Amino acid sequence: MKSTFKVSRHAKERIRQRGIADHLVAFVLQNFDMEIPARQGCRQVFVSRREAARLVNAGTDFRIADRSRSVALFIAQDGTIVTAMRMDASDRRRGRLKQRGAITRVRRVNELERS
Repeated sequence: MKSTFKVSRHAKERIRQRGIADHLVAFVLQNFDMEIPARQGCRQVFVSRREAARLVNAGTDFRIADRSRSVALFIAQDGTIVTAMRMDASDRRRGRLKQRGAITRVRRVNELERS
């Protein structure tokens, strides 16, 4: 994962329109563990329930971890955030997400070191 992301003008507008706080965007970028291929080479990333629970157990504020689960970001191949959306419970269900593409659980370097 890249350490810095550019945010497109469209994404800035959608984040503002959809009432997604900047700190939630940053939190999702730092902690996402689910990735789904999207159109035009983009990928949809979000924080799973399992990862949110792990983060809360590690000391993250529950409210931030819980709210981050409702945010999905679409990231282009060059690392630009293309758009953002709110997800409801039905969007997070594995069955519905499988229809859109293969779900991939992202394994981070620190997770690999623990294994």
